[in-house]
Amino acid sequence: VPEHDVIVTNPPFSGDHIERALRFCVLQNGGRPWLLLLPSFIHKKRTCAPELARSFAPPMFLVPASTYTFWSPGRNISTGHARSNSAAEQLPGKPTTPFECMWYVHAGILCVHAELKQWWVKKHERATGCVLATSAEELPDKVKPKHEKRANPRARKRMRAKGIVC
Repeated sequence: VPEHDVIVTNPPFSGDHIERALRFCVLQNGGRPWLLLLPSFIHKKRTCAPELARSFAPPMFLVPASTYTFWSPGRNISTGHARSNSAAEQLPGKPTTPFECMWYVHAGILCVHAELKQWWVKKHERATGCVLATSAEELPDKVKPKHEKRANPRARKRMRAKGIVC
């Protein structure tokens, strides 16, 4: 890893990339700030919660005002319509991530999270529409893990055939 002051990244969501990124940020980053764009459920995931618990302070969560659109270059696959060079032209795509994402934010050892939260609310929350939550309990409903069970693939197919969004 090159010399750095802060880490800002969106690690791949496959394999153990998320766990490895969290482990590095928490244990091997020397207390420097980090921001990771991850699925909203990661803080509850059995393999990731222990890594987050090892940090001297739990991370904060920066929830974007709207859902991010991901686009895979060269594959023409996205979670929505990506903007092209021409405003009129839109690149079609299909969903690749069926979940909300948010920024996991750790301000490092030199900044108190409560002070950062006060600054954010005063300067940016109203203008951006983003929410900075200092705990999982403060997260907006749109990114809180759902407790209902997802229907099996055959049931979801029947629901789509009936025009029910699942």
